Amino acid sequence: MVHTISAPELYQWMQKDNSFCLVDVREKEEFQAGYIEGAQLLPLHQVHQAQLPERPVVLYCRSGKRSDMAGQLLSAQYPNGEFYNLEGGILAWQASKLPLLQSENLP
Repeated sequence: MVHTISAPELYQWMQKDNSFCLVDVREKEEFQAGYIEGAQLLPLHQVHQAQLPERPVVLYCRSGKRSDMAGQLLSAQYPNGEFYNLEGGILAWQASKLPLLQSENLP
């Protein structure tokens, strides 16, 4: 099962508790253009290879569709895992005027 989390809720989590894993399932070019601090890049086509820690995982993409798909795949692979989809993706994050990082130097 994949739960949803709003951008403001995720931001509050980040301020209080960093005991979750934040995963961006977009492509490298999208990630470089702007990502949420602490996120690790794991493009959707590589999700099936993921080795995830035993803690909650928050997934996001541009609008929430790919991350929901990733959550469904991961919840099937890890039935005891705790997965969250950022509702509205990074677009909702930006609309809430929350901070993004940029990097053009990723390997």
